[in-house]
Amino acid sequence: MHEGDTRLFERLSTAKDGPRRYSCPEDGFTALPWQAIWIAYPLPDGCDVSISLDTALANLESAHPTMTSFFPNAFNFYGGQTGTCIENGGFNGVQMFECGNTLNTNIGSLIPYTISTVQAASAFGSDGKYFTAKYDGIWVMVATDCAIDTLQLGGLTGAGGLGVVDGLELPITVGGSLYTVNVKRVYDTVHPSVNQLFIVPGDGTGVTHTFPNDTSSADQTLEGLAAVDRLFTVVVSRYGLPAGGGVGNFGLPLRPIGAQEIARELILNIPAPASPDDDGNGIPDKCE
Repeated sequence: MHEGDTRLFERLSTAKDGPRRYSCPEDGFTALPWQAIWIAYPLPDGCDVSISLDTALANLESAHPTMTSFFPNAFNFYGGQTGTCIENGGFNGVQMFECGNTLNTNIGSLIPYTISTVQAASAFGSDGKYFTAKYDGIWVMVATDCAIDTLQLGGLTGAGGLGVVDGLELPITVGGSLYTVNVKRVYDTVHPSVNQLFIVPGDGTGVTHTFPNDTSSADQTLEGLAAVDRLFTVVVSRYGLPAGGGVGNFGLPLRPIGAQEIARELILNIPAPASPDDDGNGIPDKCE
């Protein structure tokens, strides 16, 4: 306050808490009468203070066909709705997994699939929430309010030690924000391919993606997530004739551009968190 001021006004945000301290100049008075008045203002349009997982689920119900359009020869694998793994995924000796795609963090293991419902999960942190959803040819996991260091997928693939395993790290930009897509691919066998995507906000600095050099292993680990509050995982499969022709179907790899477009479409259908805080006052710009 300054001399002559009769009122002090500060707009507080639900995004910040803690004490406020105000000092008044010494002006010879032994007591200063004061009054505090709290006024609740509605949040401006577009001021989202958290990601709505229910809205994300509703969006994905209509968006998932677009996601599968980004990879031809999509294999509509079975399972992924309930339990803690995809038991097989295929039929008549054609299989993606042998109980693969288990979901684990450094504070919780064998996290259950949720059948397209939002669940609280301490395995993602004390305030963690997530859902898993299975659509034709695609499996999705979205988690928010995370406080973990490590995310891990585990189990076995159906490749039986044959074929190729490799990885990709790909940048995408969605709505002016940078994301990093880490991909593990198991392919080039008589079984449908396994293509698993980890998507995290940011440029990937400090985040590491590792997996065994073994096509029969479905294990992979994403570490360095202490500063990451939301995570996205996608599983897709391809099965068809190789580009050069041949006899019989093979597991085909997910192309880099396909991985980027799948990730971009997913992010576009997840409601964005609060806008950036360009003035550094701790209140998202759209919420001021």
